[in-house]
Amino acid sequence: MNPVYRLFEERIELSMALTWLEFEKSSLTQKIIHELKYHKNPGIGLLLGRIIGQRFKILLKAEGIDLIVPVPLHWKRKVHRTYNQAETIAKGISRESDICYSGKFLKRIRQTPTQTTLNRHQRWLNMEEVFRVGHKTEAPKHVLLVDDVITTGATMESCINAISKKVDCDFSVLSLARST
Repeated sequence: MNPVYRLFEERIELSMALTWLEFEKSSLTQKIIHELKYHKNPGIGLLLGRIIGQRFKILLKAEGIDLIVPVPLHWKRKVHRTYNQAETIAKGISRESDICYSGKFLKRIRQTPTQTTLNRHQRWLNMEEVFRVGHKTEAPKHVLLVDDVITTGATMESCINAISKKVDCDFSVLSLARST
């Protein structure tokens, strides 16, 4: 079974769970993601998103995905970083797949410490009640949530729970990388 899909089984019903790369310490994937997140290089996210969009375009269309939503950053972190890395990836996917994208559909309403230093249990606690639907467009039928790295699934699950309170739709998740 797909290891990303397995993170959510028995908690969240997903139509699809995709990831492109494996994230391991000192790997090329780690270097790429650090360049994207910490060295102010959003062009990498857009390029990788376009590659992912090309690779998965037929599958995304066949699944009926009608809205691509990046995992949002808190506004303070976004000001510091100057962009949301998940948003750059989502934009690239949208461009190549011709599926609608919204960076305003979901908002992060609470600033949280970075997940990178937390254990599995702390990650879940850290993500409780962090997101809400911010800009309601026509209700989507199938949302694709996009993030850079998925580790425990806590962030994605928190996003899905927030959207589910306002919108009845199907969910799929896609990450650039999966932490092993």
